[in-house]
Amino acid sequence: MEKTDTTTKAEKKVATKAIAAVAIIEINGNQYLAKKGQTINVSLPINVKKEAVTPKVMAIITETTAEYGKPYLENKVDFDLGEMIKLKKVTTNRFQAKSRLRKRVGMRPKLVQVTINEF
Repeated sequence: MEKTDTTTKAEKKVATKAIAAVAIIEINGNQYLAKKGQTINVSLPINVKKEAVTPKVMAIITETTAEYGKPYLENKVDFDLGEMIKLKKVTTNRFQAKSRLRKRVGMRPKLVQVTINEF
């Protein structure tokens, strides 16, 4: 008797796919899930210098091991700052009943591209 394979194509793809090293990095109070060579859009002040940014590694997860800090690991992050990106304007309207108060508030988020080279 022949043994039949009951796994689907999607399950086979997941099984053969290698998991790259992933790190949880904290930059400017926000946490990001990053791989080596990945570019992340981070909310940073305008015209920030590389020395002013200090990313901290919270966890490193590889295919076989997982390292977690309490709260941070001692690993240093090698990164490059890229260009600044301006997103579309976000506007909100505020109304107050019975007083004819109408206020329109808007902002345009500015992000800086950070490329993670090594952690």
